[in-house]
Amino acid sequence: INNGDILDLNSPSGIVGSFGKTLTSIKTSNNYKAIQLLRSDLPEEQIYPFKDKIHIAHGSPLDKKRITDLLLSNDLSKPEIRNTTPDIEDCFMDLMLANTSESR
Repeated sequence: INNGDILDLNSPSGIVGSFGKTLTSIKTSNNYKAIQLLRSDLPEEQIYPFKDKIHIAHGSPLDKKRITDLLLSNDLSKPEIRNTTPDIEDCFMDLMLANTSESR
C-alpha cells in the first residue's frame, strides 16, 4: 500500500518472485553524486539509494564499463558494480515508481 493505493496483492515471496527486472548494485565513495550522474546518463532506468549502495532496476543489460568510466571520470573512487537479488524493499520501490509514472 502506498498513499492508500494497493500496489500488489500477493505474499512477500510472491511479490519478490514476480520482480521482472535485473537489479544491479553499485557502491561508490559518494553515492549522492553517483546517483545524480547515473540518473542523467540512464534516464530510462529506476535508480535509487538502498542502504549504503545504489540500486538500478533495469530491463536490458547495463554497460558496466561505461558506468565505471562515467563514475571514475567524475572523481568517484573505483565503484563496486554487481548484479544482486531483489528483496521486498526493491519490489516496493519498483511498484511505487511504476504506480507514480502511470498516474502522470
